[in-house]
This record gives sequence, C-alpha cells and structure tokens, in this order.
Amino acid sequence: GGDAVVARPHAIHDPPASPAKQEMTAGRVIVEVLKAEGVKAVYGIPGGHVLPIYDGLYDAPEIGHFLVRHEQAAASMAAAYAQLTGKTAGCLVTAGPGATNLATNVAEAYVGALPMVILAGRGATNTTFRGASQEVDTEQLFRPITKWAERVDRADLIPEALHEAFAVARNGKPGPVYLDLPRDIL
Repeated sequence: GGDAVVARPHAIHDPPASPAKQEMTAGRVIVEVLKAEGVKAVYGIPGGHVLPIYDGLYDAPEIGHFLVRHEQAAASMAAAYAQLTGKTAGCLVTAGPGATNLATNVAEAYVGALPMVILAGRGATNTTFRGASQEVDTEQLFRPITKWAERVDRADLIPEALHEAFAVARNGKPGPVYLDLPRDIL
C-alpha cells in the first residue's frame, strides 16, 4: 500500500487563474465603470437578467455587494448609505417585480435628495413590449420618482450612460437615477 495523492478539486467559487484573460462582457464593463466612479457598495438580489454584472462584481473585491432579502431593502440601504456617507451607492435588481419592488424607497430617496444609481435588468430587446415574462415598463414607472430614468439598448452605450447616470445623481440636487438594461446586451 503506497500513499495515494489526492488532488484538490477546483472549487466552483475559486477565482480564475488568470483574470486578465476573462472576456470583457458588458457586465464586466459596468463593474469597471462602478470602480471608476468610486462605488464602494452595491445592494441587491441576483436574478437571471443581471447575472453578467454579478459575474463582474465577483472579481471586484473593492466593491462590497450586500445581498438583501427583498428589493425594497436594497433601495432603503442604498439611501441610508448615501445619507450617512454623502456618497452614491448602487442598487442592482432583476426585471419586472425586482425593479418595481424598489419604487417606494426610491421615491423616498428622491424626496430626500439621496443619490443612488439603480441598475435593473429587463427582458431581451427583441421582446420589449411584447408581453414577455416580467415585462413591465419600469422606465416609465421610475420617471416621476427619479432624476433620470433611461433604457440602454446597446452595449456600446453602457459606459457613457452609466457615467451620465452618476453625474446626474450627484450634481445639482442629488437623487436617484434609474437605468434599464436588457439582458441580451449584458
């Protein structure tokens, strides 16, 4: 009986050996913009529509992600962070009810002039307004309770739109900003 050598299996949560070789998806670009904007905290719940952004957050230890049990808590925590630190936090939620559950606390942040940038997933661009699952016109829902609410339909426009979102959230009277991101561009 010789000694058997047991190799440690690669855990599914181990970071890749070479982060430089990772594909630069739109989700990872979003995380790079968050870092450039100085974001230290993102509050949210993962969902299928925004998983590429979560993939990028996994590799960005400088941005803390705070998993909440309900999206309403994500908006509340982002508002509290803004009130306590004077800095802009992020909310990251999935489509439909994931986004609509933010509404009450986003309205409170709007009244309280608390900056936050909300990133919400939505269905694919080719299913917009065709009754797809979780299809809600959240852009229209958030217009009265944010400083700016927009849908970004092309991946190449995400960095510019996200930088603009932070500028709008911070400048003048601060407040929440909403970006709607179709899952097929992430």
